[in-house]
Amino acid sequence: MFQRYRGPGAYRQGEEALATADTEFADFDAVDALLIGGETALSVAQAPLVDAIERAGLAHRDTVQGVVRCSRETVSACIDRGAPDGETVVVGVGGGHALDAATVTAIELGAPLVTVPTVASTDAPCSAIAALYDDETGAYEGVVHRDRNPELVVVDTGLMAAAPPRFLRYGMADALATHFEAQAVARNPSAETVAGGRPSDTALALAARCYDNVRADGTAALAAAERDAVTPALETIVETNTLLSGIGFECGGLAAAHAYQEGFTRAGVDAPHGIAVGIGLLAQLVLEGRDEEFDEVLSLYFDLGIDTTLAEVDVDEDRADDIAAHACDSDTPMANEPVTVTDERARDALLVADERIEERR
Repeated sequence: MFQRYRGPGAYRQGEEALATADTEFADFDAVDALLIGGETALSVAQAPLVDAIERAGLAHRDTVQGVVRCSRETVSACIDRGAPDGETVVVGVGGGHALDAATVTAIELGAPLVTVPTVASTDAPCSAIAALYDDETGAYEGVVHRDRNPELVVVDTGLMAAAPPRFLRYGMADALATHFEAQAVARNPSAETVAGGRPSDTALALAARCYDNVRADGTAALAAAERDAVTPALETIVETNTLLSGIGFECGGLAAAHAYQEGFTRAGVDAPHGIAVGIGLLAQLVLEGRDEEFDEVLSLYFDLGIDTTLAEVDVDEDRADDIAAHACDSDTPMANEPVTVTDERARDALLVADERIEERR
């Protein structure tokens, strides 16, 4: 099997990155821009974003605001506001659902895509995939693949620093899993990455850097976020959560940690993406018998405040059964594990990991 690498066309990060992004928008051969985002995200980002777009010579076509879920209904409303065949640049603003909705809209319109995350909670901004959910129930419906990653990612660390610190924490939990999932995929000769192919040395190095950066700068970045301060540590962790983890998960591959996250979602558990992945990572390390790494990761979780138990996300043993069964569905990345995983083993690993958190408290 061949190796395959892909990533965003351009990535711009720094304080005031949004206000000075006109030079990036000027590169698009388009007429106007359609903004798609959540209420809070647009309240802080729309003014400098529209200013940059218009200084680049593009018109501000429209804004779809109040996006809280990436659903077919949301995407349909967005498509109606854009122009087809690349005339409109689609700009997603905010968190995961808004960025996913922008991604699917860009697919349908055949448009270039720009993502402007306002929180560093996931690695979605650099990704070519988007998750769809039922508009009414919020139930997970599946993943949509774009044929390329965003043409541009603009990350304003001033906005990131001003966001609640919990979002940075969620993103670090997601980023920590990147390293161990890529290792799992590399150890399974039949496993395939999200990008399609085997993980390259480049992807494995980026994934490992996620783990190194969170260990080195995670607590300092959280301290900065508590004070709305942009520091070198915060810059490092924002890049880790967004760019390194984004490329790392697509080109390095996913395994049990994200399979468990899908299990949580399909079982109807209301937990942030990063927390579900964080719990899933500990269960993955139990599945793989990596006791030393488990202890290292758990110690880091306590330092960062990621030590969430199943009880804290309203999961009892019956729901753990459901989560484990869904995590082992045929369309999750559980099959990428280098060890044999059954529903029962997945459940036992989830419960054992939870018990070990409780023991350390």
